[in-house]
Amino acid sequence: MKLYAIGDLHVGHSFNAEALKQLRPHPDDGLILCGDIGETNAHLELAFDAATKNFKDVWWCPGNHELYTMTLHTELRGEAKYAECVRIARKYGVTTPEDEFTLWEGDGEAVIVAPIFTLYDYSFRPPHVSKEGALAWAQEADTVATDEFLLHPDPFPSREEWCHALVAKAEQKLGEANNKDLPLIILCG
Repeated sequence: MKLYAIGDLHVGHSFNAEALKQLRPHPDDGLILCGDIGETNAHLELAFDAATKNFKDVWWCPGNHELYTMTLHTELRGEAKYAECVRIARKYGVTTPEDEFTLWEGDGEAVIVAPIFTLYDYSFRPPHVSKEGALAWAQEADTVATDEFLLHPDPFPSREEWCHALVAKAEQKLGEANNKDLPLIILCG
């Protein structure tokens, strides 16, 4: 029993969607889908359907692309958009950051698989750039993330505040799981 992982599938690209459809069965193995599966509910459905048909256990944590509000595809924003993604995952039996962490007893040592969702708050930046100046710095470097336009924090006033709430929740769950004397495999998109 092996545990596989893949991220940045971006099944909105036809080549990637076709490759996903050609997955071979791994009936005793697990698969981690780690962020940026796609931008629409249909993308998630395609990925979760293929994954759960081919793997015994499947875990997912979102990347930024799953949370994008694309005008043509959804009216949901922020936390409501995330909740919709979780609903779709659960429809397929996929474990999400909202579920309890699970024990994986594959080849070798047992581990706890811990999908988390934390977003980001611009704290990862060069030392000379202040948190308040991070967006301006990115603009000067012409590297502003699409998230500034498509990833809404509703009902939180900012992505930073949503991130801090998510980090606090993840810290609590990870602290509880860490007391089980088993290695943690932490997933974040």
